[in-house]
Amino acid sequence: MGSGPFGLPSFRHLLSHPDVSLSVVSQPDRPSGRGKKMTPTPVAAVTPSGVPLLKFPSVNAPEALETLRKIGMDIMVVCDFGQILKQPVLDLPRLGPYNIHGSLLPAFRGAAPVQRAILDGAKSTGVTILRVELRCDAGPIVSQTETQIAPDENYGSLHERLSAMAVPLLEKFLDQIVAGRVPPSVPQDESRATMAPKIRKEESRLSFDQPAEEVLRRIRAFSPTPGAYALLKGRRVKVLDACRADSECRTAPGVIGRTPDGKWLTVSCAHGELIRIETIQPEGGREMSAREFLNGNPDAIGAALN
Repeated sequence: MGSGPFGLPSFRHLLSHPDVSLSVVSQPDRPSGRGKKMTPTPVAAVTPSGVPLLKFPSVNAPEALETLRKIGMDIMVVCDFGQILKQPVLDLPRLGPYNIHGSLLPAFRGAAPVQRAILDGAKSTGVTILRVELRCDAGPIVSQTETQIAPDENYGSLHERLSAMAVPLLEKFLDQIVAGRVPPSVPQDESRATMAPKIRKEESRLSFDQPAEEVLRRIRAFSPTPGAYALLKGRRVKVLDACRADSECRTAPGVIGRTPDGKWLTVSCAHGELIRIETIQPEGGREMSAREFLNGNPDAIGAALN
C-alpha cells in the first residue's frame, strides 16, 4: 500500500524480489497542475502492467475490504499511503501489516516526519519498520537505521536519502519472512514520543523577526516544495536556498541588502543577524539565482520581505 514518492525505492525492491507475488493499493488519481489533469500517484504511475493495481477512495469501505480479502495476502507493507487503516484492514494479512516510516520512532510520528525533523533542528533521524496498530505510528518496532542530518540539508535531499535507506531494512525483513521467521518487535517508549502532524499552508510563510537559524530551518524544511515564502511589495517570493551571512546589520528584520561582491541578496533577521539568499523564485516566475533576480529587480534593495 503506497502512494507518495517516499515509497518508490521500497516498491521497486518489492517488484524485483523473486519470492514476492505483489498486488498494489494506491490512492485514486487526482487533478494536478494548471490544467487539473487527472494524475496517478507516483507509485501507481510506475506500477507495471502485469501487477494488479487497486485504487480505493477509502480502503476501509466494505467493497474495498471484500476485494482485499480475496487476494489472500500474507503480508501488508505500507509506505506513504495517505489513508488511515482501520482494524478490519489490519486484520487481513496472515503475518501482519507493517509500515516503513521516515523517522527514528517514537520521534516524529505522523504525516510529515522529514520536514518536522528539519524544522525542529534535529541532529539525526532515520527509518523505522514497525508493525501497524490503530494508533498513529505507535506499533512495536521491528528495525531501524539512523543517519545524521547535514547542516545544509533540505527536505528534498533528506527525503531522497531516507527513502533509499529503507531498502536494506526491507530486504532484511523480507528475507526473514521468506525463511519462515516473523521478525521480533519491541514496544515503543511512549515517554519519548513526539508528533509530526501534516504541514499547514501557513507554516511555509517566513518571519524574519526570528533568529537566522530558525529562518534557515524553515527554508530548508520546505525546499524544494512547497517553498518557504515571504511577500515583496505584495507579491509572493519563494526562498529556496539560503545560508548564514558572515556579517551583521542594524536594519529592521526583513530588509533586503546585497553582499559586497553583488552576487547574493541578504535579508536581516532578529538580533542583527543576516542570511544570504542564493536561490529564489518570484511569483509566476521560474527558479533563479539571487544575482539574476537582482538584475531584473534592482529596486528590491532596501525593500522589505514580510
